[in-house]
Amino acid sequence: MDPLPACRKDVLVICCGNPLRGDDGAGWHAAGQLEHAADGGTDIITCRQLMPELSETISRAGLVIFVDARQGETPGNIRIEPVFPSDMERGSFTHHFDPALLLSYAEKLYGKKPEAYLATVAGRSFDHEEKLSPETAAAMPALLEKIGGIIAQYRDKDHA
Repeated sequence: MDPLPACRKDVLVICCGNPLRGDDGAGWHAAGQLEHAADGGTDIITCRQLMPELSETISRAGLVIFVDARQGETPGNIRIEPVFPSDMERGSFTHHFDPALLLSYAEKLYGKKPEAYLATVAGRSFDHEEKLSPETAAAMPALLEKIGGIIAQYRDKDHA
């Protein structure tokens, strides 16, 4: 899947991680399931890491949801957090971009600031394997339901 398509839809879901590193591939697993359930108004992108080039694609959406795995919590815990543009100075000239910095780029470079959320699931195993740990795999339906809820709420608000 091309990681830099122009967003043609009002909702953009960016699923990050490494599908060859166990639970780090949770975003890619989510993308596969979201593609089957997505309606015509949702674009889904997979990438191994966030890149500054994504800021243009992000600027074309009304809602962006970043999906990723995280470490350091009870495996399977899901967290949904709103994302707001951050100070561009802290991340300039780095290879590590986070959702807040990409929103800042979209706003500063393209004059657009979509509504955005970070949806993460805590992983247990980030070893070299293509399958999710049992805890992360068990959390995927709830993660997908929460992502679907964010999209539905956005669409309801947009059409109210």
